Amino acid sequence: VITTRRSFVAKRVLIAAGTATPALAEQAGAPPGTLSLLHRPGVLVWTRPLPPGTLRTLLVTPEVYLHQRPCGRVVIGEDMGKGERPPDDTSPQACARIMAKAVRWLPALRGEVPERVTLGFRPYPADGLPIVGHLPNMHSAVYVCVVHSGITLAPALAPLVAAEVLSGKPCEEGLLDLYRPGRPAIGAGAAAAGAYDVQMDGVLGASADSEADVHSHKQAPSLCAAGARVGPARAPSPGAGLAHLQGLRHTSKL
Repeated sequence: VITTRRSFVAKRVLIAAGTATPALAEQAGAPPGTLSLLHRPGVLVWTRPLPPGTLRTLLVTPEVYLHQRPCGRVVIGEDMGKGERPPDDTSPQACARIMAKAVRWLPALRGEVPERVTLGFRPYPADGLPIVGHLPNMHSAVYVCVVHSGITLAPALAPLVAAEVLSGKPCEEGLLDLYRPGRPAIGAGAAAAGAYDVQMDGVLGASADSEADVHSHKQAPSLCAAGARVGPARAPSPGAGLAHLQGLRHTSKL
């Protein structure tokens, strides 16, 4: 594993890199198109810093969702909708529409104008289900975990993923059987491109839930810019494990 700081030799690798997961998996030796993600960017509108307490909670409405950052800026995201508009529309008209919706739910924003607009990139497996498990035909050397709502699912996934990576074996009771890599629903060409579902096709986007300025994302960043590259996987020796993942078993409870 080659990072911007140093290189590591690992008997097993866990790839949990959001939208970068397919590209990293291919660098590790997975056939192109093994993992299909939908590219679902979301427009985020940022206000200037506002007084603390302007918004005291996460506000989720049928039209927009809002929260106030520690810096005072209120961040406004629009509902992903049903495909009636482009998912990456950062035009002044789009921002004005989002602000108008936000004002209806938070009158304190009346008269405010966007300070900046960003795109958030989310990892969406092509069939909508998590992708969790060892890559097929990789000698249990490469394990992937890519989901949407990763924070929500982490308490349930963390102990299961840790157990499988450490043992190299499937978890008991087949709890993750529906979510394995290699299933046809996430293979090459599985995703139908649409207004809100533009398939990644192996292109590396920003990391999951990143707040990347739209002006800096006209081209996808390279893997070096993302900070890591993975070489071809080799079969691990018997009994090899990742002891440092053991702690994941105790990080959270449902």
